[in-house]
Amino acid sequence: MKGSIYNPSEKGASNVTVSYHIWKKWIGKDGHGQRIKDTGGLVEAHIKYLPPKQTVEYSATGDDNAPVMVHDVPDSLEAEITCEWEQ
Repeated sequence: MKGSIYNPSEKGASNVTVSYHIWKKWIGKDGHGQRIKDTGGLVEAHIKYLPPKQTVEYSATGDDNAPVMVHDVPDSLEAEITCEWEQ
């Protein structure tokens, strides 16, 4: 998955992780494989540094955590973002 993230802060951020669960509705449920049950189709992007007031493009990957399921529609995407802010 490709995306971009904007840092509106006056401070830079490091070790930024953007996480998506493509199949979150299937976490803990049988029927679509163990990886989907365990991870919800987790894909992540890792960004070393996000400068202040700038946008960085990224590609999120998840190996085989988020397979295409022909007869199912993915969840709406909601990113979970973690980072370390500059002091």
